[in-house]
Amino acid sequence: MKNIECFNLMASHVLLALSNEFPKPMILDSKTFQENISNLPENCRWESLVYGNLAACTIKYLIDEGYVRAGGRGKVFDNAVLTAKGFSALNRRLDALETGKTIAERLREVGMAIAPEIAGAVMSRFLQVQ
Repeated sequence: MKNIECFNLMASHVLLALSNEFPKPMILDSKTFQENISNLPENCRWESLVYGNLAACTIKYLIDEGYVRAGGRGKVFDNAVLTAKGFSALNRRLDALETGKTIAERLREVGMAIAPEIAGAVMSRFLQVQ
């Protein structure tokens, strides 16, 4: 699996967790995310002393881009919550005609069994610039 596919899968799981708890802040422990995703391929389960792991890098990206607000750095992020930008992006419709499910609805529907193809489609739409 390519790095972008690993990111899409991890970001989908992080956003699903935040969406399910919204507006209540939560602790995002990157190690827990990495361990609990059963369909995360081995090449996505990397660790780095400098960068942390895939989950930590994904969470940091979502924070840096303004989709998530959280304290802490490294591998544990506390008081994590979707920003208005993140909440708005999750409530976009997946299809161009605006008739289908929202991104959040689709993530809840598939839950922890998010397939890489679905994660790719979801993240592609989520990260579209408005």
